[in-house]
Amino acid sequence: MIPINDKSSDDLPGPEIEDAIAEALQGVSADDWDSLPADLTERLDDYLYGDEHG
Repeated sequence: MIPINDKSSDDLPGPEIEDAIAEALQGVSADDWDSLPADLTERLDDYLYGDEHG
């Protein structure tokens, strides 16, 4: 991990990003994960902005 502002990660306030993401995703059911498109990562911009985004 790269220190931010010459402080170690132990000196930084708040949870680690991985912990915050894991906590946020705890309530997502398996059915919700299964309902995501299989190509979501490849076509994320298309899903967010439409097929004709610039």
